[in-house]
Amino acid sequence: MTGPTDGADLRDDRNGPTQRPDTPAQEAETGSTVSMPAPHFAPGELVPWLSALDGSLPQDNSPLEGATLPSKPSATAAEHGGEGRSGRPAREPAPLPGFNLGFLEDQWDDDQASRHIGVEIRLLELDHAVFSLKITEHLVNGHGIVHGGYIFTLADTTFAYACNSRGLTTVAAGVDITFVQAAYLGDVLVADARVRANWGRSGITDVQVTRESDGALVAEFRGRSRQIPPKATPTALA
Repeated sequence: MTGPTDGADLRDDRNGPTQRPDTPAQEAETGSTVSMPAPHFAPGELVPWLSALDGSLPQDNSPLEGATLPSKPSATAAEHGGEGRSGRPAREPAPLPGFNLGFLEDQWDDDQASRHIGVEIRLLELDHAVFSLKITEHLVNGHGIVHGGYIFTLADTTFAYACNSRGLTTVAAGVDITFVQAAYLGDVLVADARVRANWGRSGITDVQVTRESDGALVAEFRGRSRQIPPKATPTALA
């Protein structure tokens, strides 16, 4: 047997030719370690095998179950000559009716509670009402000051006439009141109510109750109103 020479294949006389591994994976199987230079790619260049893989896979653009895809922005109504998203002309909200004094006069004729304690009308106009109440003996509580319930009643009555000024039957859905200071026997309280907002059948009205003699703030009241169908008559209920 002769020794190997430079450039010659390694051969074994008994087992035939011995081949050198062709790939790093094959060398790894034999327990050898091969150092290979890291590939370099230009900025923005996609790795070649990733590009090939991406082109070979089927593309599925269907949304995942439960996912919500952002919709394309729709053109505004102005761009379509006043049309809404459905293509129909945009509907303008119905205008509110104007001041209805007759409706308020009928309401006052039936308002026995307010008239019974001495509430008086000072001003009635669109979305605005002013009422007053002189404090008499039967409105004073055990502390010698005006009973808070009567201050509330004055504010609530004024609220009712401000939010009913358009002739639409409206009632309170909820109210809040803050008593700022006391009032006494002989004081005249003035409640000033103004509607702050109307949307749909709901509204907000603010009421300030002051003492007429010095303008001192006695209470702050906010009412949340709700329009309802006109009150039913006994004939309609029959």
